[in-house]
Amino acid sequence: MYSGGRALRILLTVHIFLPEHYGGTEQLTRHTGVELLARGHEVHVLAGGAGGWRDGTLVPYGDYDYQGLKVHTVGAPRRRNVVETIRDEYANEPVAEHARRYLERVQPDVVHIFNLGNLSGALLDVFQEIDVPVVFTPTSFWPICKMATLTKPSGELCAGPDELSANCLECWGAERHVRPEALPQTSDKREFYRALARQTLSEGKNDKVEPLWTMLRRNRYLHERFNRTVGAILSPNEFMSRKLAEHGIGPELIHLSPFGIDTTGFETARTPRAGSRGLRVGFIGSINHLKGLHVLIEAFKKLPPDSGATLRICGGLDGWPDYACEVHELAGDAPRINFAGAFPNEEMAAELGKIDVLVVPSVWHENTPLIVYSAFAAGIPVVASKTEGLAAVVHHEVSGLLFEPGNADDLAGQLGRLGREPGLLEELGGRASETRDVADSVDEMLELYKRLLGEKRQERIAHAG
Repeated sequence: MYSGGRALRILLTVHIFLPEHYGGTEQLTRHTGVELLARGHEVHVLAGGAGGWRDGTLVPYGDYDYQGLKVHTVGAPRRRNVVETIRDEYANEPVAEHARRYLERVQPDVVHIFNLGNLSGALLDVFQEIDVPVVFTPTSFWPICKMATLTKPSGELCAGPDELSANCLECWGAERHVRPEALPQTSDKREFYRALARQTLSEGKNDKVEPLWTMLRRNRYLHERFNRTVGAILSPNEFMSRKLAEHGIGPELIHLSPFGIDTTGFETARTPRAGSRGLRVGFIGSINHLKGLHVLIEAFKKLPPDSGATLRICGGLDGWPDYACEVHELAGDAPRINFAGAFPNEEMAAELGKIDVLVVPSVWHENTPLIVYSAFAAGIPVVASKTEGLAAVVHHEVSGLLFEPGNADDLAGQLGRLGREPGLLEELGGRASETRDVADSVDEMLELYKRLLGEKRQERIAHAG
């Protein structure tokens, strides 16, 4: 338990925040911030992706209070030209300049980054300028991937950027910025982007290739700043740790630290599970293609109609309306499938009490979604895609079941086991206990803040001497 000294002024950064956005990263930031408040610390949140236009400003911004957290939102600046629009994704100078003025007012003792998407890596320069400890908890792959998901626009999984960042050009749609006659002549997609990267780098930075040069610069820009500015990285799983280290982030900074969540009230969700009424299958999360709801619906429709199984789908339909229409059409008028909509996070325990098993059918490299920990806290087993991030916490035939990503037949088979094998659901639920409470994770954070603050003091003393 942390017992160190004075109250701290702590700044948390996140790409978007509550109450308008309620994804896992936003909830993790909120859990952490509220727990820090309960310990007597002052907590500010700098969030991207929102804010109203102000007369005479390049960057929109806004302020509000959320559960005691002092939230400052920063929106995207007005577009200026193609190159600056590309650069803004990772090196947004107007946002950084706005942040300088904001930090002069807040004067934090510690900065804790949960996500810099919508804010950009230019803030790392600002954090270095104010010379305070910076801690990073990665909730996506954004530091090494423009898409943040290690997934290509086609949906194909990606192992990460190559040594030239050539394969990243596909995600930028780089060919749109090159005259047709100057494009490499090859049908091999990998070689096409590598040739385009080599061609760009050989010319050096000039007006003709500057858009592509700016795209290729992204990863090096971010790696340099993360390695120079961040004092410690609290990685939630080994897969994230390995990917960051493989692609330019200093391994000496990385420490394994699973996410912590607020488990208050979850014991009430530990009710007796499926009996004669049939298996109650649940999906809770964002309704977009990467979350794989279409795979779950296809699998569920393969279950015998007389099984009595039902599917409850919880998630907002506004974010990706085309995909929402797709899964609605796929579900058809099946009476056993219920689109229940979104719900406030405060109702999570109650919602989990309405299902027997949670399915996480993601088709990307999931980074341990918080809903898995929530299900475990409620004693609910999880059936999940066998990706490394999910398999790190959902152990097959121990706390849940795993299936091949995107394979509806395999998922249907695993769900069928829960109905056919007596006692399996209860056994898995009884072992679903790998949940870290937010109080424990905040203890670790505060001890880390204390150590880094001490190191900063020693550096200043040494420099003054």
